Amino acid sequence: MNWAIETWADVESVAILVGSITALFTAWSGLDTWQSALRGKTEFYAAHTLITQIYALRDALCAYRDPLWFVYDKNSLESNVRFLNTRDKALAPVLIKFDARALEAEALWGLEIKNRTNRLRACVRKVQAAAGAFISNMESGGQNYKANPEWAAEMDSDLYGLRNGNDRLSLEIVASIQELETFLTKYLAFKDFGVLAALRRTLAAAWARCKSFWHRILGSKSALTH
Repeated sequence: MNWAIETWADVESVAILVGSITALFTAWSGLDTWQSALRGKTEFYAAHTLITQIYALRDALCAYRDPLWFVYDKNSLESNVRFLNTRDKALAPVLIKFDARALEAEALWGLEIKNRTNRLRACVRKVQAAAGAFISNMESGGQNYKANPEWAAEMDSDLYGLRNGNDRLSLEIVASIQELETFLTKYLAFKDFGVLAALRRTLAAAWARCKSFWHRILGSKSALTH
């Protein structure tokens, strides 16, 4: 009987060691899974908010470049300044939100996303530069455009444009948005927000099995000692 008790003590020590190692491994694996899930959720949120602002900026640029509002006042400096100011006010808050989401994305993905958002941001600067050139030309009585017809054509092309236009800036806007969509798609695909709940259930089940195991062990020990 003493031999059985000593043997049992050795087995119990080994079981405790194995159980400790298993618990450590399970905890480490659970922490790694939790970190991966947390990053996945963070990236999904960043991608979702950024793509939303990308589309909002696209629509704001389309409204800004709509050529119809020039038709009746194309020779009136005061009217066009007023219209451009109205469109600047409409574009400004959209641009602020886009820049904020772009910075959040840069914190996650660095230059990979920064270079892509900068490409779309450059399209906005081209529109704003064209608007400034348009007003300056009207203030000069049309002399600015007359002095450089090729540049004038470029400015008009950048200022006026339809959503599905074939002008160079419209095509660049579409291409820059498609590049962003391609980059963000893989992060938007993350939808397994139940991974943490699944992890908790797995750990709970493992703990239940562990308790059951130890109850059996203790029952066997009790049988040996009597």
